[in-house]
Amino acid sequence: MKWLAGLFRHLGERLDHVRCDNTMRLTAKYLSDKCGDLDEALDWLARRGGFCDCEVLLNVEPPDDGDAIEASTRAYERIIEAAERHQKAKKPMR
Repeated sequence: MKWLAGLFRHLGERLDHVRCDNTMRLTAKYLSDKCGDLDEALDWLARRGGFCDCEVLLNVEPPDDGDAIEASTRAYERIIEAAERHQKAKKPMR
């Protein structure tokens, strides 16, 4: 899976500038050019907890430097952001 490290870099860079929209849009776009079987790759990520772009980083990406505290902090920050977006989406329109 030569595409995996590149995917993590790509998502990390993109999600620093755009919010996760709870889809695999960024992942699928990246993988459509990089791997042979897109559906197989998306299934592989989903089996490891990657059901949207940010979850690919949270659940599938290993700590990049072995520092579990740093990785946990990054994951926690992304979870908080996702929860805030989810709460905003649930508010009724006036």
